[in-house]
Amino acid sequence: MLAEFIALGADKQRLKVWLAQYLLTNDAPLSERDRLLVQMEHILSNLQSLLVNDQLLSDDEQDYQEVNRQIRALSILETNIFALKRSLLDKESITLSEAEIWRLLIQTFDKLEGLDLKSLIAEAIELQRQRASKAESAAVDALSKVRTIVLSLAVFGSITAVLLAVLLLRALYSPITRLLEGTSAVASGNFTHRIAELDDKEFRNVATSFNTMSAALEEARQAELRHTLEIEQEVSSRTAQLKHALEQLKQAEAQQKQFFADVSHELRTPATAIRGEAEIGLRGKDKTAEEYKETLKRILDASAALSGRIDDLLLLIRGENSMALLDVQSVPLVEVATELVSKAQREAKVQGRELRLHFDDAVEMSEHCIRVDMGKLLQAWQILFDNAVRYSPATTALDMVVSISNNQFEVSITDYGIGIADYELNSVFDRYYRGDNARKLRPDGLGIGLSLAKYLIEQHRGFIQLKSRLHQGTTVMFRIGLEGFLP
Repeated sequence: MLAEFIALGADKQRLKVWLAQYLLTNDAPLSERDRLLVQMEHILSNLQSLLVNDQLLSDDEQDYQEVNRQIRALSILETNIFALKRSLLDKESITLSEAEIWRLLIQTFDKLEGLDLKSLIAEAIELQRQRASKAESAAVDALSKVRTIVLSLAVFGSITAVLLAVLLLRALYSPITRLLEGTSAVASGNFTHRIAELDDKEFRNVATSFNTMSAALEEARQAELRHTLEIEQEVSSRTAQLKHALEQLKQAEAQQKQFFADVSHELRTPATAIRGEAEIGLRGKDKTAEEYKETLKRILDASAALSGRIDDLLLLIRGENSMALLDVQSVPLVEVATELVSKAQREAKVQGRELRLHFDDAVEMSEHCIRVDMGKLLQAWQILFDNAVRYSPATTALDMVVSISNNQFEVSITDYGIGIADYELNSVFDRYYRGDNARKLRPDGLGIGLSLAKYLIEQHRGFIQLKSRLHQGTTVMFRIGLEGFLP
């Protein structure tokens, strides 16, 4: 506003210079006058707007009165300026002397209508300077107060921030400590550690997520441990199986070597006997017919022994392959039982052994049938009966039991001979296996009989069992289900 008053005074002076130039030389452009008048009117309008705003913003009575004084002074200035404008417009064609020109200038600009325009402008400027100085002082005071308030707020804010930081630190310390303890526990491998529920929602969510993670890790570790244990057990089981298979392989290899040794011995012995008897018969002078007959008889016995060993070998070679083609037929149970008993009685008579028969009446009265290949069943029975004869003293009796039990046909043969040791019972049905006592008593065996008999019985979907006590005897029993009751 002060600048506007100063500009107004400056434009008044420029207009005064224009008028002097116009009156003295008559060559001053009228457009300059008009421009200055318009500019002064514009300044008056701006001052009017500014003073009205100041009046609205006045915060005390004194300032309000000062603004009113300025408004009144501005009103006088406007009146004086308008009068000046009319006066200038009226003097466009006046011709005056120089003294009259200066008098006219003074009357027009300094004492127009009894008012000193210069004094009015100077008074307005001074009043505005006072108001500006007062406003500046008020602004300085306000700024000082603001600084004081800001400083106070800063101090208060700092103290409050420190207090809040302390409170926040205390509030965060406990949950953060628990979280750190949990992470340390998990890092050390303790996946069972759980963080207790926290008060703060965010930390509670973090603790819940952490506990969920720990539970998942613990479950994964347990699963890994179970998997590792299963693998170790499987490896241990496979290792045991491999060891067992290796032991069986070693036993089979040893049995095979023993078998070849036995075969060599069994074949060499009768062959040597035949050759020796023939050489003796041909050596020296001619012999009588009776002597030749004795020699031929011994050769025949040796040939029969050799033929028996060859039959055993053929049975071993072709046994299981030929058994795969069983000619199974439905045969009455009584007929099967009678055939087995008859064969046993014939063999016992040939061997000069007593056979004590225990024949269940239920078998004789039964109308059931069983499905068997009679030739193969008799072959298995022949093996079992021959073993009973071979490994028991000739003076002891044999017991044969024929019965029905649980819809199954059972036949057993018991001898009272050398028996079998307990540690050998699990191996008696293995091919080529022969017990120590059996090898001592009958070194000519090959160890294939029981293995073949077991195979034949099982091909009839039957079951064979051996019980024995060392030096007391052995019982071998086989069982075949009746027709309609096969397993």
